[in-house]
Amino acid sequence: MPPYPYLATDYGTQLSLFTHHMWIGGFLIVGAAAHAAIFMVRDYDPTTRYNDLLDRVLRHRDAIISHLNWVCIFLGFHSFGLYIHNDTMSALGRPQDMFSDTAIQLQPVFAQWIQNIHAVAPSATAPGATASTSLTWGGGDLVAVGGKVALLPIPLGTRGFFGSPHSCFYNSCNGTDTFKGCSLCS
Repeated sequence: MPPYPYLATDYGTQLSLFTHHMWIGGFLIVGAAAHAAIFMVRDYDPTTRYNDLLDRVLRHRDAIISHLNWVCIFLGFHSFGLYIHNDTMSALGRPQDMFSDTAIQLQPVFAQWIQNIHAVAPSATAPGATASTSLTWGGGDLVAVGGKVALLPIPLGTRGFFGSPHSCFYNSCNGTDTFKGCSLCS
């Protein structure tokens, strides 16, 4: 969903902006975790802050960390297993047995449901509005600027299903490491 019409057709700039903002987000998350750890070491006194939210979270930190570890293990093994399966089927010359949009399909049904809700939201919430909340939700057609594709509805299929577990795995591992670092300081 580009903020400027010509930004969508300048693919190098778009990729650079995405990478730039991902790095900034990463630095902010790591900085927040570092400051939380500094607070836990320097300023946190468990005797004066008994039974508040932070104290209750710290008392349950072992359960939280173990559950986050199980989530990381589950997502890691399953997403890696999908790629191992596809690589094996490709090496054996059996493309019909691979997970893809043209063979064995893994449809992200919940993501498609949410995407459909966003596409029909204006008719449900504002009957006078005829446009979708965004053209990327499947409510619009191709938008071209200067002969280049600027915006296209995003159909969700097997490739979206493959990408989601990796994002969840990455975020869960980072959350686990950050929580461990902050909670073990106390």
